[in-house]
Amino acid sequence: MVEAKIIETVTVENIVPLIDNDTWVLVYLDNTTFEGKQALGHTEWFYDKAHAKMRNGMTLEEATRECYPEVD
Repeated sequence: MVEAKIIETVTVENIVPLIDNDTWVLVYLDNTTFEGKQALGHTEWFYDKAHAKMRNGMTLEEATRECYPEVD
C-alpha cells in the first residue's frame, strides 16, 4: 500500500521531522529558491501582463504579441 501526503511549507525545516527511511521527498523548486531582479520573460510576468491586457479586451494572441513583440 502506498500513501501520499502533500505538505506546502516555506522552509524545509518544517518537514525534516517527518522524513524517515521509507519516505520520498519531492520538492517543487520553480520560482521558490531564487527570484531574478529582472523578471521580464518570466512565466508570472507574462501571465500578469497578458491577463491585464485581456481584461482590457485583447485576445490571448494579441496580448502575447504585445508582451513579446520580437516573436513576430
